[in-house]
Amino acid sequence: SHACTLSFTGYKMVDEAGSFGIPNYYYANAILKSRIEGLGSQVYSTPYVGSATCSACHGDYYTGTLQTLHPWKLRPKDEAIIVGQFPVTDTNGTEWTLADVDWVIGAHPKWKQRYIKIIDGAWRILPVQWNIATQEWVPYHADTWQTRDYRDSCAGCHTTGYDVNLKEWEEPGVTCESCH
Repeated sequence: SHACTLSFTGYKMVDEAGSFGIPNYYYANAILKSRIEGLGSQVYSTPYVGSATCSACHGDYYTGTLQTLHPWKLRPKDEAIIVGQFPVTDTNGTEWTLADVDWVIGAHPKWKQRYIKIIDGAWRILPVQWNIATQEWVPYHADTWQTRDYRDSCAGCHTTGYDVNLKEWEEPGVTCESCH
């Protein structure tokens, strides 16, 4: 669809500019945000059918995708493999427990895992993340976490069928219809 072409063009621009590295994060974020906002209602120009429907004809591709990290970018806590060792106390002295976690970023973890708590309707990434390589907690936006909503800064790339106006998505994670 036209919406997919626009999304891919935004991704390709970021990829070609080498902007997935930490030093270029804000550049990449700005380009992708403008592309996602530019899509608006175009994303829904054709009905969204969901990955389960795709699997009926494309079972091998669907099964293969489940073995990657893409569909596990964002999952509800009960569908995630939690590796962070709770409880944890952040740099501001607040203790967080597993009961505070609603959603998990990196639900099949490889490098790091972040945790989301919904607070008064806002999706807040906790101010600590679990580093898998070092097996320790490290600060994550410790000074600004209370002002950052996951849906504004991350959901456009970590979900499928994201609507920037409604702040809702069709499927958590990067699934079939993110690209097709």
